[in-house]
Amino acid sequence: MLYIGQNDRIDFLVILNKKSYAGEFKRCGMNSFMHGFSRFVYKFRMPILAVTALITVFLGYELATKIRINTDIISYLPDTDRAVALSNEIGDSFGSNELALIVVEADDIFNPEVIKHVDLITKTLKGMEGISSVTSLTDVMDIKEGADGSIEVGKLIDMDSNPDISRESTAKLREYTLAKKIYRGKVISPDGRSTLIAAFLAQEARKDTTAKNIKAAVKALGLKEKIYFGGTPFMMQSLTELMINDLIRLVPIVTILIVITLFLSFGTIRGVLVPLVSVLISNVWVLGFMAMCGVPMTVISTVIPVLLIAIGTAPSIHILSKFDEDPQKRYGSTGEESVNAFSEVGLRVILTSLTVIFGFTSFIFGSYLTMIREFGIFMSIGVFFALIISVMVIPAVLSYVKVGEKKISIRKGPTFAERILEKLGKFVISYRVPVLVISFIFAVVGLAGTPFIKRGFDMVDFFKADHEVKATNAAVQKNFGGTKPIQIVFRGDVQNPALLRQMRKTDKYLETVEGMANPQSVSMMIAEMDDIMEGGRRIPDSREKVVNLWFMLEGQDMVNRLVSPDLNSGLIQAVYGDGFNDAVMLSDLAAYCAGMDKEFYQYSRTNTTPAAVTDYLVAEAASTARFDLLKRDRKAAVSDADVITVLNRHMKGGKLDVKKAAVDIEAMLPAEKHDSFLVSDITDDLLFVNDTELYLPARVYKTLPDAVEDAEPVRFEVEHTGLPLIYQHLNESLLKSQVESFIYALIFIYVLFVIQLRSFKFGFIGLVPIVLTVFMMFGIMGFFGIQLDVATVLCGSIALGIGIDYAIHFSVRFKSYSVAGLPVKEAVLETLRTTGKAITINVTAVTMGFFTMLFAGLVPLQHFAILVATAMIVSGTGTLTTLPAMLLKSNPKFLGKSDRKKGEIK
Repeated sequence: MLYIGQNDRIDFLVILNKKSYAGEFKRCGMNSFMHGFSRFVYKFRMPILAVTALITVFLGYELATKIRINTDIISYLPDTDRAVALSNEIGDSFGSNELALIVVEADDIFNPEVIKHVDLITKTLKGMEGISSVTSLTDVMDIKEGADGSIEVGKLIDMDSNPDISRESTAKLREYTLAKKIYRGKVISPDGRSTLIAAFLAQEARKDTTAKNIKAAVKALGLKEKIYFGGTPFMMQSLTELMINDLIRLVPIVTILIVITLFLSFGTIRGVLVPLVSVLISNVWVLGFMAMCGVPMTVISTVIPVLLIAIGTAPSIHILSKFDEDPQKRYGSTGEESVNAFSEVGLRVILTSLTVIFGFTSFIFGSYLTMIREFGIFMSIGVFFALIISVMVIPAVLSYVKVGEKKISIRKGPTFAERILEKLGKFVISYRVPVLVISFIFAVVGLAGTPFIKRGFDMVDFFKADHEVKATNAAVQKNFGGTKPIQIVFRGDVQNPALLRQMRKTDKYLETVEGMANPQSVSMMIAEMDDIMEGGRRIPDSREKVVNLWFMLEGQDMVNRLVSPDLNSGLIQAVYGDGFNDAVMLSDLAAYCAGMDKEFYQYSRTNTTPAAVTDYLVAEAASTARFDLLKRDRKAAVSDADVITVLNRHMKGGKLDVKKAAVDIEAMLPAEKHDSFLVSDITDDLLFVNDTELYLPARVYKTLPDAVEDAEPVRFEVEHTGLPLIYQHLNESLLKSQVESFIYALIFIYVLFVIQLRSFKFGFIGLVPIVLTVFMMFGIMGFFGIQLDVATVLCGSIALGIGIDYAIHFSVRFKSYSVAGLPVKEAVLETLRTTGKAITINVTAVTMGFFTMLFAGLVPLQHFAILVATAMIVSGTGTLTTLPAMLLKSNPKFLGKSDRKKGEIK
C-alpha cells in the first residue's frame, strides 16, 4: 500500500471504496453537540484559561495550608461498626483505649542506673501532652502485707522517697518482683533483662503526633539502653512518615517516567507539556478540594496523586493523537480549525472518562470501609477534574498552536509502530480462532487461582521485613506477649462478687488462649488483697468485704483505667501477638462470652447442700482449674469431666479437701509442665467451693426448692472488642467491597457501552477483554500469594474502569469506520493503525505510572502496583487482539448488510 503524506490512509481507503466523504464521521446528534462545544471553547478560550488559573491558585492554597494525613485504622471503619463503637465507648469511660509501649532492654534491669533511667523516661512521659497516665517499673501499683499484717497499697519502686537506690536493695527488689505474677511477664520480662513502660494516650490525643513526640522525647534523653517503641500509635506514626515519603518520592518519579513516555511517543514538547500540565492541575484541584472539605488523606488516598498522573493523561493523549493526525491537511492551518479535531475525538474522551469515573464510583456504593468510600469519591472527582481540563483547557491551549504549511511527501511505508500494528492486525485476522482460544485459556487459568486468594488486614503487614516496626513487634512479643490490645467490658455492679468472679475466671481463660498475654482487671487486685487478709487469691464472698478492700484502691491510676467512675463497668485488658490464628481466637472468645452466666442470685448454704448446688460448684471449679492446666500446656488432653472426677473424689459432706484436690489436679499434667505457681493457682480456684455465701446462676437457683421467688438478681452484660476484632471487621469488609464494587462497576460500564454503541451484543463483546484480564489478575493474586488487603481490594474495579477505556476507543473508532462503509477487515486494520497507536501510548504511560509504586514504602501499594500495571498491559493487549478477533467472529448489529453479504465476518 502507498502512503501519501503523514496520515492520508483514510482518503486512500475512501478512494478504494469509490466513495466520497467530507470527513470520517457524519456530524449528527452528539457529534453536532461536540462540534458546537468545540467552537464554544475556542470562542471563550481566554476566560477559560484565566478561570483555570484562579481555581488552581485558590485550591493550591487550600492544599498547602489544610491537608492532613489520617492513619488511625479505627476511623477507617464507620462509627456504626460495633467493634469501633465499643472501642470509642471504652475510651470515653476508662480514659483511654490506645497504648504506646516502650521497652527498655539492658543486661540487668535491676541495675540502679537502669532503674533511674526507667524512672526518668516515666516522668518525662507523664509530663507530656496527650498522655493520660503511665505504668512502669517505677510507677506501678504494689499490693503487699504491712508489718502489722495490714494491706499496704503503694508503688513498687518509689524513687521520690528513695532516689539513691542501692545495689543491695535492687537485689531484693528483683527477687520480690519476679516472684509476683502481677509483674512477671507484664512489667518485667521473666529473665529480668527487659521492662515495659506503657503510656496510655488521652482519648482526644492525635495518636501519630503523640507517638512522634514520645519517641523524640525519649531519644533526646540520650540513654545507653536499647529502647523499642511498639503499639498502634507508633505504627500509625511510622505509616504517616512512609506516606509522606512516598508522596515526596513517587510523584517526581512518575512524572519523569510519564515525561519520557510522552516524549518518545509524540516526539514534541507540546506532546509532553500538555498532558503533564493537565494532570498536575487536576491533582492540585482534587487534593485542594479534599483539604477544603476537611477530608484527610488515608493509606489508600495517598495513591490518588500517582494514580491521577498515570491515568489522567489518557484524555490528553487521545486528543493530541487526533490533533496530530495531519490537522493541516484536514482542517487548515488556523488555530480555530485545529481545535475542531476535538469535535471528533471528544465524545470518546468523555465516554472513556465516564467509565473510569463509574469504576471509582463503584467504591462509594460497594464498600463498607470509610477510607475506600472516600477514595472512590475523590478519585472520581479527580478524574472528572482531569476530564474538564482535557475538554476545555487543552483545546483552548491547542487553539493557539499554529500549524504551518506542510509539503505532501511520498513515503515508502508506514512508521515502525504502524508496521507493528499492521502486522498484528493481519495476524489476528488470519488466526482469530487461536487468539480467542488462547485468551480463554488464560482466563480459565486465572479463575483456577481465585480460590487461593487470601484475605488479611494487619497494620504490621504494611511494613517491609527490615522496617523497625517489625523488629519492635518481635521484641515486645518475645518478652511481653504482643502489642494488639484486647478489651472485654463487664457492665454491672463491679463491686459485686458474682461479677468479679466471672471477671476473674475470664482472666484465667485468656491465659489459655494462644497468642494472648497479660490480662489485667480489678478482680486481680481484689484477689491479691484478699490473699493478704484471708490467705488465698480469691474474690470475697460478700459485697461488703469487696467494698472494704476497694477503699484502699481508690485514686490509683491503674484502677481508674480498669473501672468506670460510676462503678458500673469493669474492663479486662490483654494483649495479643502476631502470627496466630485471629479468626479462631475471636470465634472462641465470642463463644466464651456468649456462654457465660450473666444472671446470679445470692444463696446462703445451710448444713445440707442441694445436689444441684454441689454439681454447679464442682463444675465451675473444674473449668477454672482446667484453665490453670491449659495455661501451662495448651495441648493438654484434660477435659472438664476429668477434673470433675478428681474433685468428686475429694468431696465429703459437701466440703472439698482443697489441698489434696489441687495436688491431684496438678498431677494431671506431665511433670515438665509444672511450675512453682501451679498448685497455688489451682488451690485459689477451688477455695470458693467451701463458701457459705454463694452466688448461683439463675439456671441453678430457680431449680432449688428453697429459692426465694422475688429475690433480686445480679445481672451484668459482657462484650469484647480490640484491635484483632477491628482487623477482622476490616478483613470481612474487603471481600464484600471487592465483589460489590466490581459488580457495580461492571453494570455501570456495560450500560454506558450499550448506550454509546447502541448494541447489547457489541456492549458484551467490548467487555470481554477486560473481564478476562480481571480474571487473570485474580489468578495472579491466588497463585503468587498476594493477599486481598486495603490496597489490592481496589484492583478489580480500577482495572475494569481504566482498562475498559481501550475497548471503548477501539470499538467507537471501529464502528465509525464500519458505518462509513469499510469492510470489517479493513476497519479492524485501520482502527489498529490509528487508535491502536494511541492505545499503545496510553497503556505505556499508565503502566509506567503504576510501576512507580513499586518504590513505595508500603507493601500493599507495591502489590497494588504489580497487579494493576500487569492488568493494564494484559487489557491493552487484549483490546488489540481478543477484541478484534471477537469482532471478526461475531455479527454486530450496526454493520451494513452489504458487508455481511460479502462474507467479511466469518
